[in-house]
Amino acid sequence: MLDQFKLRKFLEELGLNDTQISIYHFLLFNRVRTIQEIKEALNLSYAQVSNNLNALEELGLIASSETKPKTYWKINPKITLSRLIDKKISKYNTFLDKIQDRIRIEESRQGVCQKQIYHYHYDDLSLALEKHYELISNAQEEIILSTLPPFYLKQIEPFLRELFKRGVKIILYFSNSDYQSSFNYLDQVAEIFQRLRITLIETEEKLCHNIIYNNRVINNGHILIDDGYFNSVSFKQDEIFFCDGFYGKSLVEQLKKMFSIKTVKKKLEIKYPDSYQRVMDVIERNGSIKTRDISLETGISGKKLKEILHFLMNENQIVEDIDDSGVGRPGYYYSIVN
Repeated sequence: MLDQFKLRKFLEELGLNDTQISIYHFLLFNRVRTIQEIKEALNLSYAQVSNNLNALEELGLIASSETKPKTYWKINPKITLSRLIDKKISKYNTFLDKIQDRIRIEESRQGVCQKQIYHYHYDDLSLALEKHYELISNAQEEIILSTLPPFYLKQIEPFLRELFKRGVKIILYFSNSDYQSSFNYLDQVAEIFQRLRITLIETEEKLCHNIIYNNRVINNGHILIDDGYFNSVSFKQDEIFFCDGFYGKSLVEQLKKMFSIKTVKKKLEIKYPDSYQRVMDVIERNGSIKTRDISLETGISGKKLKEILHFLMNENQIVEDIDDSGVGRPGYYYSIVN
């Protein structure tokens, strides 16, 4: 039986406050719920529930719908809570690494130490995914994927979505000839990635390398992160056998060059997710429009709308004007950049 006290203590150590713990605990053992249902069940105010749901969603512990009334549900706790633990451990490890680096510098006559290169290899898919979640989340500029199983792409989609919000460039190369069975890979991945900005490039030539594993011929797809992080996923159809990777700048450069010279059969750029495009369309249609009116016309509000507006301003797609000439709070107006 689950010890409720230990559960609350565990969530508290991960940084959740009392209200967030109560709401998350409620969603853990209840399915899809609205703000009103949570408010009544926990005897909280609407603002308390709404603000703390936004915080839990930002932590990646829950998800929400875009329908009205908005509904909320938990995301796989084993994965999401493990990510929070990893982040906490990562902070400690970063601090410990700094201490270790300082010691090495002091002990080195030249004051310079060679950076170690670590290689990883996982036959256990859950461990491999956790490693990829960590690596993908740390991408700063660019991530390039080559033909990977759709079910695996679904697993990493939330992390790629966070990269998109940070302005990281995402490209997926694929070829239908990498699969023996006939199905439309483009349609599948376009559906999976509809909530982020990504360039999908279909090539005439095969992209996956074939390798021998336990006397079977299997495929080897890749994840290239920034300028030097090489990761591979070995699979056959929808079965993954193992994942490995290391830091190898020259190899990553070679693979990027190899991808760039392939014959492009079809190219599709998902420039903005539907919710982002709706906001842009409403702003363009109105010329100049207040935040509240954007929310009314799009059905998007709160933290999510602020996030979209902030992203579009960073992309130089829209501009914000503040009108503080009246009484009370200033008005925020948005218009399309000429």
